[in-house]
Amino acid sequence: MNRAQGLGVRAKTIIGEETSEFVIRESIDGNETLSLLHVDDLVQVVTSKRDEFGNITLEKHMMTKNIETFSHYRYDWLDTTKFLWWGVLGLGLILLLIGAIVGWGITLGTLFFSFGLFLTLLQAADPEYIVFETSSGSHRFLVYRIRSNLQLTNLSMDLIDDAMQEFLRTGKLETKALDLEAQKIEDQRIMIPTSHISVNVPISPPPTTPPTVAPTSPPPTTPPTVAPTSPPPTTPPTVAPTAPPPMLPPTVAPTAPPPMLPPTVAPTAPPPMLPPTVAPTGPPPMNPPLETTPEFSEIPPPPPVDFSDIPEPPEVNELETVSEEDKNELLDVLK
Repeated sequence: MNRAQGLGVRAKTIIGEETSEFVIRESIDGNETLSLLHVDDLVQVVTSKRDEFGNITLEKHMMTKNIETFSHYRYDWLDTTKFLWWGVLGLGLILLLIGAIVGWGITLGTLFFSFGLFLTLLQAADPEYIVFETSSGSHRFLVYRIRSNLQLTNLSMDLIDDAMQEFLRTGKLETKALDLEAQKIEDQRIMIPTSHISVNVPISPPPTTPPTVAPTSPPPTTPPTVAPTSPPPTTPPTVAPTAPPPMLPPTVAPTAPPPMLPPTVAPTAPPPMLPPTVAPTGPPPMNPPLETTPEFSEIPPPPPVDFSDIPEPPEVNELETVSEEDKNELLDVLK
């Protein structure tokens, strides 16, 4: 059964919020409540009902100025012996089936079945019995838990004895403890179903951050946040070497200073220059020298030559001359 959110119907919404209301039993839908009221030195037992349009009506069962005694009867034995009632109900049903077939035992089966069914229904209703004794007589109320707000009804049956004892002793009906627990029960009832109900809620996309634009030139290491009053010290620019070092390709000399980003605050002086990529402190390193030639002192000397085997040239005493005819013949032969 659907139940509206919040507390069930209360009689003090009509009588007045200053009324002390002790809820004895509340229906499962919260539209009917049996309550004990104390207002203007009068004690009342009323039933509050709320229709589908929200209109509340009160039905008064007792109104007295003084309560002499209070009695509370619990039927816990119905729960402790429930298996006995179930067995009697089952035995009566079996006897009824046998009596329908054979023709005897119908009366005994009807008796067992009726007795077991009555006690089983009474055990399922789980009733409690309260009695208010006044000078005008006794007022009895049977409070059953079936189709009631079970948590609140169990709690009120546990607290009513102490509340009535305090009322008979001081004449004040204390209801704060019950009201706090009733509010907790309603808060839990509201929170629990929300975890089981799936609602199609459109999921909004996560907030998008503006795209970051890649800088076209490297930003300065420390951008100025405040307009400088005097030009900051600048680092000396790199100077292109006049001649490339031997055996090493020259580095490309910067042809122009790198572009500078516009400052966030209009500077009164020229912005700082970018630091050089490499601060040359001297000439560039040279390649290692070629391998040196070995010293001649390390070459071993050649072995000595023996000239004793060479024959001596023949001795020529006189030079022989060739005639002119022999020369011509020799030239002819050679041609």
